[in-house]
Amino acid sequence: MKYIQLIILMILFIIPLQGNENDSKSYNTFVFDEFMFNYLPGTIFPNFFLENYVPDVTLMIEENNSFSHIDNPRVYFEGESYINFNWNYDGFNINSAIDPGRAAVIFPFSTYSGYSIKGSSASVNNPGLHISSTDRIDNYSRGIISSVYSNLGSYTPLGPVMIQPEHPSLRDEMLYSTRRSIDNSYFIDYMINRKLAGGNISLAVNHYYIKRDFNDFNKTDEQFSENGNYLIFSLNYKKQTKHGSYEILGGINTLKRDNVYAELGRLPQETIASTLDSFITGFKYNSKKFSFLASFIHENSDQDPVRSNHSFNIFDNDGDDIFAVNKYGSFSSDIFSSELTYSVLDSKKLNVRFFGTSRLSVLSADEYTDDDNRIFAGKNPYQVILWERGNEYTNSNFNLNTGFRFSWSISNSSVLTGRAYLGLSSLSFKRKENNISFIDTGFNLGFFTSGRSSSFYLSAGRTPGKLKENINYFLERSGNSGSIHYWTDINSDNLYQAGEETSLYGYTGGSYHTIDNNLKNPVTNSLLMLYTKKISRNFVFNLKALFKQFLNNPWVQFDDEFGYYQNINGVDLFFIDSPIDNFSLTNSQFEKDPFYAQLLLNFTGGVKKRWFFSFSFMAHMGMGYTSFGNGPNSNDIGVLSESMANPNSWINGYGRVDGDRGFVSKLYFGYFLSKKLFLGVSIKYRDGDPFSFLNSEYNNDQWIIYYKTIQAEDERGIKGGPREDYVSDISLKLSYSFKLFRKNASLGLSFFNILDFGSEISEYVFSGGERYSLELQIPKSIRLNLSFEL
Repeated sequence: MKYIQLIILMILFIIPLQGNENDSKSYNTFVFDEFMFNYLPGTIFPNFFLENYVPDVTLMIEENNSFSHIDNPRVYFEGESYINFNWNYDGFNINSAIDPGRAAVIFPFSTYSGYSIKGSSASVNNPGLHISSTDRIDNYSRGIISSVYSNLGSYTPLGPVMIQPEHPSLRDEMLYSTRRSIDNSYFIDYMINRKLAGGNISLAVNHYYIKRDFNDFNKTDEQFSENGNYLIFSLNYKKQTKHGSYEILGGINTLKRDNVYAELGRLPQETIASTLDSFITGFKYNSKKFSFLASFIHENSDQDPVRSNHSFNIFDNDGDDIFAVNKYGSFSSDIFSSELTYSVLDSKKLNVRFFGTSRLSVLSADEYTDDDNRIFAGKNPYQVILWERGNEYTNSNFNLNTGFRFSWSISNSSVLTGRAYLGLSSLSFKRKENNISFIDTGFNLGFFTSGRSSSFYLSAGRTPGKLKENINYFLERSGNSGSIHYWTDINSDNLYQAGEETSLYGYTGGSYHTIDNNLKNPVTNSLLMLYTKKISRNFVFNLKALFKQFLNNPWVQFDDEFGYYQNINGVDLFFIDSPIDNFSLTNSQFEKDPFYAQLLLNFTGGVKKRWFFSFSFMAHMGMGYTSFGNGPNSNDIGVLSESMANPNSWINGYGRVDGDRGFVSKLYFGYFLSKKLFLGVSIKYRDGDPFSFLNSEYNNDQWIIYYKTIQAEDERGIKGGPREDYVSDISLKLSYSFKLFRKNASLGLSFFNILDFGSEISEYVFSGGERYSLELQIPKSIRLNLSFEL
């Protein structure tokens, strides 16, 4: 009955997940047009574009030459959790519900015509990445063939200079001589476009393959491989009418991977084999007064353990996901989205539009699990997790926003913009004790003024949070659960046999997850300032300052007192004295709330279809309490974990989040060397990840792991833990245009990480204060592209 009510709500409001921005000016938007898109290295891959070209975006995994194209990119943008990043294609929202933060479905590269990134402002409903497809209406076909030539030699002469040790370490003993790398990669992409019934229809297909080598941290200088296969289809029909335009969209994906999570540095036995099938169908209509969009996405993911009943070691190599418990089984989602905007008033001075957003995702799963997972402390048996398989389940996640947006021309040079809306969030389960519903209000107000050669924009807002599907998985009580026991390995074979478990430490899993009756909806307060100044005929200076405060941050706590504190070596440590049997979803109770601050400087210039240039420098700071561990799977304010409830994880817990890279600088430019030969160059520098060493203490028959240092530094810039070393990347592309069968063709030769500085990107955290490097960035490689039209 609950699902029927939610569907009726959608039909009644007919409002979108993401609003249409065609009717208003979009401030705080970064546009990457087709000219730059065609001539710079790596732009065809959304992950590479985000990491290397967008001034204020960071991927929380490394990207080089499409290395991460098959991964969840974990995008950090404007201080938001990576699970909140939005993906859009031709205005259709394509967010995944099974794996929040990634796209549920992608489209063939040959359909792309450009990108834009929309950030927070009073005129933008849908911040995130927007991919545009081609609007050509003639009969033509386009193909792209590409292959990678990888691992081209060792460091340049500058390499040893760039990686001189800045701290004491046994570099020769700990440094891996091999690096994670691309072993083989190619893709074939083809699109055919034809005029049809006054519009145009396009059919496109892409097959992408990559084989990657990762370091196996079980043993120095051992590697393991992963194969990734992506098969992509799309069908698109567009038509322009006298009063507007409409579009019908369809897409199908199949993605197969051998070792999901290998990209995060996990041990091979902690990865999963995954198959993801998805499809989308959607309809969109736009006119001056009215716009409507509706779409449906289905996802199905089969996730199997690479190694069942694997063990964990609390002295893990990198400290991220010390207990890497994965979701196994078959997972599916059905996502219904719709949108409506309507012009209520449209005069010379004032424009008012009704708008709204909605999304209903229905999640289903048939999980299975390990029988047991052993836990070691070094080489010594410590605990064992005994699992009990849950039942099949279905739950739903519904988000709805509805309100008004206005634009008022105060004068010829000044505009006041704003929006006010009502938001509804609802999570529903068959076991109703964990149901959640919030109704909240939001607003944004912006002021824009421009002069002869400059402009200024100021925006402030209050944005209620949208509950993401990861909360559904956390609160689902029908899923798998387990009991954690102390373990005595009687026969010393490092395997668990029935009867080797001893006293009960506690419980884990959905059956023991409850909800605080006083839970509040998360809220983000933001203040944005933009300044633009034309400094010459061809160059513009841009400045962006942004501050966000995250209130009512979701948190997990024990629902009872399961232990006591004891001061050891000047630190109050928490010890369990009765079995843990309840984790409650609540709001953060700490004195300090998470926040984000950013200052971005950007110089851009160019002459259309001749040359372009962009340089950006960003200093930013994102801080907060997060779940326990280093790395994106834990050190992010949107991640939920049972580790949050343990008071030991709060020690030195307020620090930089993983997406905070301190200083990030990106430069790209391109120009025609001759009439047919174009050079495009991309240069990137980013600081390393915030990092925290871990301490271990054995007392009262328990091992306690806690942060020895804060992550990177505090809000005043005082150093705590170290940062992983920086990553730099210099890539270039030569494009040569020619005729193939009297049609346009282009040959592209791209060099990635051409100087191959080889800075470290992963370190050993249980090192007693020393910084032992474990891994180097992806080595230099070449990509050869042939694109042609017929």
